[in-house]
Amino acid sequence: MNIRATITLLVFLGWGAASTWWYTCKIKGTCAQEEPETYAVITAPTTEAETEKASAPTTTTTPDTATSKPAVVETLKSVLILFSSGSVEQEKNKEIDDYLKSLAAQLKTSGKKITIVGHTDNTGDEKSNDRLGKQRAESVKSSLVTLGADPGNIQCISKGETQPAAPNDTDEGKRQNRRVEILFN
Repeated sequence: MNIRATITLLVFLGWGAASTWWYTCKIKGTCAQEEPETYAVITAPTTEAETEKASAPTTTTTPDTATSKPAVVETLKSVLILFSSGSVEQEKNKEIDDYLKSLAAQLKTSGKKITIVGHTDNTGDEKSNDRLGKQRAESVKSSLVTLGADPGNIQCISKGETQPAAPNDTDEGKRQNRRVEILFN
C-alpha cells in the first residue's frame, strides 16, 4: 500500500470515529452512561388486604407500571410521587410516608437543596392545571417541612400539563402524569 492510500485510510477511520463519538455523545447524549438507570418502584396497595401485606421496595431497571400502581418512583436524579385525579393529596401509602421521613432527615442533616416540580394530566384548562401542579408541589414541601426539612432549601414549581410522562389517552397514562417530581440539585 502506498503512502497516499495509507493517509486516506487513516483520515477515513479518524472521521468515522469522530462522527460516531459526535452522534453518540452530543446528539443522543448517551456517552457517559455506563450502566442503565435503576429505579426503585414502591407499589401502592389497592385493597385493604394488600395494605396489610405491603411489601418493601423492589428494584428494577424498567418499572412495570402496566401491572402495578407505583406510588413512588425513585431514579438516580429524581423521585416521583403520584396523585389522584384533581387532588393535591399524595396517595396514602406507608412507603410514601417512610420515604418522605427519610428524605426530610437527609435534607435536614445535609443541607442539600431540592426542587419539587408539580405535574398534571390534560384534564381541565391549562391555567387550572398549572395551579394544581404548584399546589401538589407545595403539598409535598409542606410534608417535608413538617418532618423537619428546611423550607429555604426547597423550591416549588409547576409544569402543569406541559411535560407528560405518558400519553394522556388512557387512564394509566393520565395517572402517571399526575405526579410530583423531586429533583436533587
